[in-house]
Amino acid sequence: TFVSTGTNISLQFVARGLYGDKLQSAPSKEQVDFDRESGKVHLAASLILNGVCVKFVGWIDMDTLNGKAQLLFDEERAKKEDKLMKESIELAQEKQRQFDERLWKEQQTRKMNEVHQYNN
Repeated sequence: TFVSTGTNISLQFVARGLYGDKLQSAPSKEQVDFDRESGKVHLAASLILNGVCVKFVGWIDMDTLNGKAQLLFDEERAKKEDKLMKESIELAQEKQRQFDERLWKEQQTRKMNEVHQYNN
């Protein structure tokens, strides 16, 4: 919990990679490290908070359950998310162009049929 902002981050261990593409049986040592410092567990996790890619980095004392943490801008993930967003926008724009083109062709065909029927 970040008391000053009222933000509460729940710690959950999930068997999926950052983008769901790689299954993991357990968190990596980079994410959960019991060996770095005796009596403490060091944690790191990427997340998107209010649309900003951040990395949670902190530790918890295993006896008292007190700890410290900070949120850092995650530039690597931000670049990946930006690339995914741009690809999604391009795909949506292409689908819109295809739809518009099909609609225009159908309208032209309908008009031609109306003109043909009117002339007969």
